[in-house]
Amino acid sequence: NYYFARKIKGADIKSHEQVVIDSKDPEYNYYFAHNFEGADVKTHEQVVIDSKDPKYNYYFADKIERADIKAHEQVVIDSKDPEYNYYFVRDVKGADVRAHEQVIIDSKDLKYNYLYALKVKGADVRAHGQVIIDSKDLEYNYWFAYNVKGADIKAHEQVVIDSKDPRYNYDFAYNVKGADVRAHGQVIIDSKDLLYNYDYAFGIKGADVRAHGQVIIDSKDPEYNYCYVFDVKGADIKSHEQAIIDSKDPEYNYLYALKVKGADIKAHEQVVIDSKDPKYNYKFARDIEGADIKAHEQVVIDSKDPKYNYKFARDIEGADIKAHEQVVIDSKDLEYNYWFVNEIEGADVRAHEQAIIDIKDSEYNYRYDRDIEGADVKKQKQEIIYFNKSNKIKKLIKNLLKK
Repeated sequence: NYYFARKIKGADIKSHEQVVIDSKDPEYNYYFAHNFEGADVKTHEQVVIDSKDPKYNYYFADKIERADIKAHEQVVIDSKDPEYNYYFVRDVKGADVRAHEQVIIDSKDLKYNYLYALKVKGADVRAHGQVIIDSKDLEYNYWFAYNVKGADIKAHEQVVIDSKDPRYNYDFAYNVKGADVRAHGQVIIDSKDLLYNYDYAFGIKGADVRAHGQVIIDSKDPEYNYCYVFDVKGADIKSHEQAIIDSKDPEYNYLYALKVKGADIKAHEQVVIDSKDPKYNYKFARDIEGADIKAHEQVVIDSKDPKYNYKFARDIEGADIKAHEQVVIDSKDLEYNYWFVNEIEGADVRAHEQAIIDIKDSEYNYRYDRDIEGADVKKQKQEIIYFNKSNKIKKLIKNLLKK
C-alpha cells in the first residue's frame, strides 16, 4: 500500500494511508509520514510511539519536522537499547543527555560506552571507562586509553598488562602517551613471542634491547637473529651470530657472511658446506670474498643438480668446467644442456647434443640446431620429423579448421 501510493500516479493516497495506519507497522508509518506531503503525521506518529520500537521512534524524532521529541525519547529510554539511546543523543537536538547516558552505562555494552565517551560532549568519561575496565576486554581498553580524552590510562593499562597478551601490550606501549614501557616490555619478554620481542626492541623507545634480544637468541631462529642484528641498535652481535651458526641454516649463514661487517666468514662457510645445499654453496663461492671455492664446488658437483652445476661453471672463475659439464650431461636436463653449450666456452657440443637428441624434444632439438654452432643439423631434423609424425593428426585437424 505504501509503495502503491508512492509509485502509482493517481493512487488514492488516503485509502492506502489508512491501511498503513491500521497495520500498526512502525516502519511504514514512519516512511509514510516522512515521504508524503499532506500525510496525517500525528496519527502515524502515535502508531510509532505505541509500537515501542526504538529504531523508528529515533528516526521519527530525528527526521520528521514538529515530531513530539519527548514522547519518542521516552520510548527509546524505556527500551534500554544502547544503540538507539546513543544515536538519539548524537542526532536529536535537545535530547536528555544524562538519561540516555545512564541507559548506556547500565547496559554494559562496550561499543556504545566507548562511542558515547568518545563522541558526546560532556559525557561521564570515567563511568563509561569503568564499564570497559570491568569487562577486561583488551581491544576496548586499548582504544579507550588511546582515543578518549580524560581516560584513566593507568587503570586501562593494568588490564592490558594483566592479560599477558603481547599484541595489545605492544600496541599500548607504542601508541598511548605515558605508557609504562618497562612493564609492557616484560610481558612481551615473558611471552617468548619472537615477532613482538623483535618489534618491541625495534620500535619502542626505552625498550630493554638486550632482554628482548636474549629471547631471540634463545630461540635459535636464524631469520629473527639475522634481522635483530640488522635492525636493532645495541644488539649483542656475537651472540646473535652464534645462534645463526648453531641453527645450521645455509640461507642465513650465507646472508650473515655477505651482509654483516666483521662476520666470522669461516664459521658461516662451514655451515653452508656441511649443509650440502647446492644453491647456497654456489652463492657463497660467487659472492663472499675469500670463500673456499673448491670445497663449495665439490658440494655442487656431488649434488648432481644441473642448474647449479651450470651456474657454477658459468659464474665462478677457476671452476672445473668438465666436472660440472658431466653432471649436466648425465642429468639429461634439456634446458641446462642447451644453456651449457650456449653460454660456456669450450663445452662439449656433441655430448650435450646427444643428451638433447636422446630425450626427443622437438623444441630443444630445433633450438639447438638454430643456436649452436657445430650442431649436427641432420640429426636434429630427424628428431623434429620424428616428433611431428606423432602429432600428424593434430596438424590435419588444424588445417581442416583453417579451410
